[in-house]
Amino acid sequence: MSDNTTYYLGTNDEEINRLALQHTLWRPILLSALARAGLSRGHSVLDAGAGPGFVSMDMADIVGPEGKVTAFERSDLYSHFLSQQIKARGHKNILVKQGDIEKDSFGEAQFDFIFVRWVFAFLNDPIAALDKLTHTLKPGGRLIIFEYHDWGAMNFMPQNPLLDDVKKAMIKDWRLNGEIDAAKLILPALNAQGLHLNFVKPHFRTITPADSFWQWPWAFLLPHANILAERGVISQNQATAFAAAYQQLKHSPKAHMTTPLVMEMIAEKPL
Repeated sequence: MSDNTTYYLGTNDEEINRLALQHTLWRPILLSALARAGLSRGHSVLDAGAGPGFVSMDMADIVGPEGKVTAFERSDLYSHFLSQQIKARGHKNILVKQGDIEKDSFGEAQFDFIFVRWVFAFLNDPIAALDKLTHTLKPGGRLIIFEYHDWGAMNFMPQNPLLDDVKKAMIKDWRLNGEIDAAKLILPALNAQGLHLNFVKPHFRTITPADSFWQWPWAFLLPHANILAERGVISQNQATAFAAAYQQLKHSPKAHMTTPLVMEMIAEKPL
């Protein structure tokens, strides 16, 4: 099942499954960030670019029935998936609102908190979106962002040119469709928006196939190589060789890799 909403990574049932896995692996880090930011019962939250809504549901549990989560998402498929989850789980405090972050208005000073994870990297103008989100944040409200700072920090050991070449092709193609390392733009822009940066932390790991986090990059890399082959960005032979090189790496007793560098940011709007 898929919808007609164009996303760089696609919108389909397989992508929902990948996002569910990603959320599970990142959930401890997410919950720590929400607690650090001060999210609690009774708060109003905007989940900007909510996708299938896994974070929205976690935040709804935190803010409780006195609070409210607005899950803003443009994909028909993702919005429908979240609506079905809300019904199944009995959430009464999540509003699914369909729209485009870059095109639609949120209104002034609406939310106590805004959460944005891996959204700016896929926008044509991340700074314009940040400006819009800043305006809809209440004075004293906080913006919680997770965004790529250096996707190319991902490296494979032992080195293999087959893996490296496809990684480089992915980065080049992504930059034609968005700003892959959007945190490099967002971090300095927070001060320019008049926000105070309360907290910043890089998330970067060296992992092996025995680590559960190993699944996070590869759940994206393997299917995305096939997508790039279908689009003619790389050849099908390259995609096939990439998958074979992954299997070789996975079964190597010396296998390691570094993850993309993700920046966690918490910024506050002055009273």
